[in-house]
Amino acid sequence: MKPNQSTKPLYKNWLSNVPKELITFFEDLIKEMNNWEEEIFNYFSSPITNAYTESLNRLIKTMNHVGRGYSFEALRAKILFTQGYRKVKRKKKFKDC
Repeated sequence: MKPNQSTKPLYKNWLSNVPKELITFFEDLIKEMNNWEEEIFNYFSSPITNAYTESLNRLIKTMNHVGRGYSFEALRAKILFTQGYRKVKRKKKFKDC
């Protein structure tokens, strides 16, 4: 994938306008931007993360800790296969008195 063409020039512009006396404060940021430039700018082209998966994993680990005795794999399967499933309550029918 090619980096997003609208955000990369903004970064380059910012970088060229950082005063020389402040550049030492940004050395770590600049180094990481140089090392991960393609990956960072690709995020802006297609902002997809695995936050949903990480959230489910955290929920499973919490349930495992609280419930005790369940394996992570069993809890994971239960959550993944029942995600979005809700038990439908039937309306009670009343007889005329």
